[in-house]
Amino acid sequence: MIRLIVDSTCDIPKEFQEKHHIKMIPLQVTIDGKNYLDKVNIETREIYQEIRKGAEIQTALPSYESIAKVYDECIRDHDAFIFLTFSGKMSGTYQFAKDILQSYQDKYPKNEMIVIDSESGALATGLIVMKLAEYIDQGSSFTEVVKKARYLISKVQHLFMLDDLSQLAKGGRISNWKARGGNLLKIKPILDVENGEICLIKQVRGTKRALKELGEYVHEHIGDPNQLIGINYADDRTLADEIVEILKGYGYQHFLYQEIGSVLSTHIGLEAVGVFFFTN
Repeated sequence: MIRLIVDSTCDIPKEFQEKHHIKMIPLQVTIDGKNYLDKVNIETREIYQEIRKGAEIQTALPSYESIAKVYDECIRDHDAFIFLTFSGKMSGTYQFAKDILQSYQDKYPKNEMIVIDSESGALATGLIVMKLAEYIDQGSSFTEVVKKARYLISKVQHLFMLDDLSQLAKGGRISNWKARGGNLLKIKPILDVENGEICLIKQVRGTKRALKELGEYVHEHIGDPNQLIGINYADDRTLADEIVEILKGYGYQHFLYQEIGSVLSTHIGLEAVGVFFFTN
């Protein structure tokens, strides 16, 4: 059997995760000095509340024990496994998991196992994993699934519109003066992830106009118009519903809603919406 492993930055429907026996390894979250395991002993909505309170929140890699425990379970059950991690340019999780894997490959050279940098996170990784689970169910080999994973990684598109720049400034992504100026002018940045790094596509004044621009960008770059489009949102679903209505205007009909997980919410803030799909 081929097992899929993700870390807790991957947003994926819980029912799908359980049905396909997908293992999730938690990153660590520290709130005002107290440590938690993401999605294990603290839920995403609790972190939303702490962000609103202005709490001091930091995120960290999964522990060695959390990763080794899942590797050990797969080895014990004689399962091949593929671990898709958060972008290696935004987190050290990929390199850490890969370093740990090396000792397992040395000890169990006949076992098929690999760590792959998803070059993404959130529902972008979720859509990739959902596709891979389908391929596994259809009987694809380990080599075929790995090949398909790399192909999907090259085709997934990640777009975010932020309503407030405060969390980006707090995390050191932009300067405080730029965040204050942008908020005063009601500037809404539209962000993409290219080669695993967050980059700015456009800055638009006003939420309505920014959502319209976001919808146009999706329409220009999407591949199969009948594909499932992932919609991420944090805390308030209003922005998600608005972008879905815009996309429905272009004829798209299939959407998957998921709340943005703890780690990304900590860095991009709560007033955000993400759209994820596969390009041509």
